Amino acid sequence: MTGPVVAAVVAGVFTLVSVGLTVRLWHDPSRVRRAIVAYTWLPFGENVKRGLIRGAATRIPVLAGATGICVLAATSAGALKAPGPAGAVAIVLIALVILSFLVAISILLVNRPRWLVPPHMRDEPGLLGRPER
Repeated sequence: MTGPVVAAVVAGVFTLVSVGLTVRLWHDPSRVRRAIVAYTWLPFGENVKRGLIRGAATRIPVLAGATGICVLAATSAGALKAPGPAGAVAIVLIALVILSFLVAISILLVNRPRWLVPPHMRDEPGLLGRPER
């Protein structure tokens, strides 16, 4: 029982931190360079890192959905496999996570939908629009 509770708290904290970082990145173009430096541990080029930064807004529903799933797992033992309201909520949360992940991949590859991309990064091509340096 403590495992799902700890996971829910950690995912909730990550969600709140992600909201704050995304809002700051959205309004301050100078944060992009700092975010790329923060991604130095990733074994990808700068174009991939910029794509991950462009898709920062999609991390919020992924983390919020994961938090909800953890809360359901902690509060109702069979919610993820039982039919009923808790099972329906679990299905909706899982669908939210999957859809958000697919949108993140779309932003990474083709920079669409642009309304989810920070305004100062909307004119950048996605990974499929530029050769890797």
